Amino acid sequence: MSLLESSGRAGTVTSRFFWRYLFLSLRPKQWTKNAFVFAAILFSRHLLELHPLVRTIQVFIIFCLLSGSTYLVNDLVDRERDRLHPRKKYRPIAAGLLPPCRPPWLPVSPWPGAFSGPSP
Repeated sequence: MSLLESSGRAGTVTSRFFWRYLFLSLRPKQWTKNAFVFAAILFSRHLLELHPLVRTIQVFIIFCLLSGSTYLVNDLVDRERDRLHPRKKYRPIAAGLLPPCRPPWLPVSPWPGAFSGPSP
């Protein structure tokens, strides 16, 4: 039985599994696609230089925040349809393991910081 198939409900931020379910809702398995930002530093032969490496890591983290918050918004909007889907019904929001967020702007809160990006 997977973590998402358990019958427990997270309910609140103080719940034992809330942060785990929130992290799973960001879909970290999809973050491997963001690793392509390292191709630029690799092919430019600056991989061992500190400043370009730090900048590339910052960009990777920003991409992960943006994509994760986009997945959260999508899961909130589609939660009723996802409950009927054979695989999507196990996602934390569709399964009821994470409550619909209050306030509703919370999933997009990483967007402004991500768009400001690392300073030059």
